[in-house]
Amino acid sequence: MIPESNNNSMSSRKKIVFSLVLLGLCVGLIEGTLRLFMPNISPMPVLPLGIGQYDPDLGWCPKPGAIASSDRFDLTVEYKVNSKGLRGPLIPYERTPGTFRILLLGDSQTYGYGVPIEKHFSHLLPGYFKNVEVVNLGVSGYGVDQELLIYRKKGQRFQPDLVISFVPHYKAHRHMHSRRWSKEKPHFILQDGELIIQNTPVPNKNSMPQIVENTHNWLQMNSTTYRTGLYFWERILVRFRENPADVEYNQYLRDNEDPAFLRELHSLGGAIIRATAEEVEQHGSAYMLASSIPELIAMAKESEILHLDTSLALNNPAFELPQNHSHINEAGNGVLAWELAKLLKQNNLVPEEHW
Repeated sequence: MIPESNNNSMSSRKKIVFSLVLLGLCVGLIEGTLRLFMPNISPMPVLPLGIGQYDPDLGWCPKPGAIASSDRFDLTVEYKVNSKGLRGPLIPYERTPGTFRILLLGDSQTYGYGVPIEKHFSHLLPGYFKNVEVVNLGVSGYGVDQELLIYRKKGQRFQPDLVISFVPHYKAHRHMHSRRWSKEKPHFILQDGELIIQNTPVPNKNSMPQIVENTHNWLQMNSTTYRTGLYFWERILVRFRENPADVEYNQYLRDNEDPAFLRELHSLGGAIIRATAEEVEQHGSAYMLASSIPELIAMAKESEILHLDTSLALNNPAFELPQNHSHINEAGNGVLAWELAKLLKQNNLVPEEHW
């Protein structure tokens, strides 16, 4: 005869198992329904979460050794970060005799947002030359201030022959602020013509236990239900507190209407690019700017900085990633690589023995 306490224990376990199975079925049903009928209410991030990390000097940077993928645009794109914290092939700091080295600075377009690395301009550019290698220091979300700082921290160690800054826009006025994308970052102010750095070391205000962060990132990348829940949770919270992302966006809209702010935006951006060019040349490398910002191109002309105006070559809607992401797709990357190679040859920035 089985004791009554054992019967009760077995019954409780069965109830727990049944409840878990029922919960799993409900979650699966909700997940399937949302994916089928509401896939765009809170879409998967373009860049996988968890491939970046906090950096006290830069705000954030890619996490060495991280590998993740996203199929946001119905194309699976792998983002693989090498042991030096860069996307692309692992290139040693030491120079290889007979090899010409180009180093790229930039934001998500230089990093390769939404584009397989083998079809990104950093991979295509060396194909126009012989014995040329490209080191890609692009990081998603960076402003020109962080690009100068990452050159100081990492770029100089690669001893490049040529440094190219690709600055397609000043989106979100990122070099004007110490917080963008809900993250802390360093930035510069102009004081008597000198660049003075602010907000450094960068405070780490977004830390959470690693296991919680990893679970959160995995669910955001893989669960439509979780992303939708976060979406509506944010909509609820905004009624009771200021949403940092909304504050940033509203500030951006106000700044766009302020002529004095926009003058300061272009003045500071130009000063940072001039400082980058000067530091690069002081280290014995050549420098080149690629941009579609009219004010930045005008500054480069005035300062006699070699530049490529990309506005005409890339002003083609067929080059845009879908869903209004304002980034160039594979075709646009191909055109950019060609335009860069052409200008480099015209100005003999890459020696003829490497053509």
